[in-house]
Amino acid sequence: MALSLKSTLPALGRILGMTPSALYERQKLLVLEGLLHAVPGRGPGSGVPATPESIATLLIGTFAGFGLEETGSTARAISEASAETTCPLTGEKSFRSALALILAEQSLADRTSGLEVVTSLAYATIYFRDEPWTGIIPPPPAPQPPQAKESKFRGKVTKVGAIHFNLGMAGPDFGKLAVTTRILLEDQQS
Repeated sequence: MALSLKSTLPALGRILGMTPSALYERQKLLVLEGLLHAVPGRGPGSGVPATPESIATLLIGTFAGFGLEETGSTARAISEASAETTCPLTGEKSFRSALALILAEQSLADRTSGLEVVTSLAYATIYFRDEPWTGIIPPPPAPQPPQAKESKFRGKVTKVGAIHFNLGMAGPDFGKLAVTTRILLEDQQS
């Protein structure tokens, strides 16, 4: 039986610093926007299935801004943001697809050092390294950690105001999210 996205919200909320009910409000808006697809019915097997793609979409929905009124259209623009070529880390073209793949594959998550989204400009960046990095900086005079690379995605800007929100997630927090995602999804297969 497929795990529902709603059942993952307490674990995801602890990492994101959001309540499950706040995340569920975003989930409902993303369903209304057509970015998440729910299986009709009540009880087990209904609702939005928990997949790397649905968790990536929910994460994008949390990046979409503080107010719920613009979450859907902003999340759509960020989800559909595309790279000029393909993401050098994942080989994917869209931000949502790249993010879902990173959440699904430990080796990619280990190389991801952070995410950044400028919501009003529908602009997203994935920072990564060629090799996994523990995030622990050795004491001087040891060499600095490997230089981060970027994969940039641009979406269709829906509305530009004077205020721009720049939101991000650091590598260690993203790593926790990726591990939690895989644990939740592996538990449903057991």
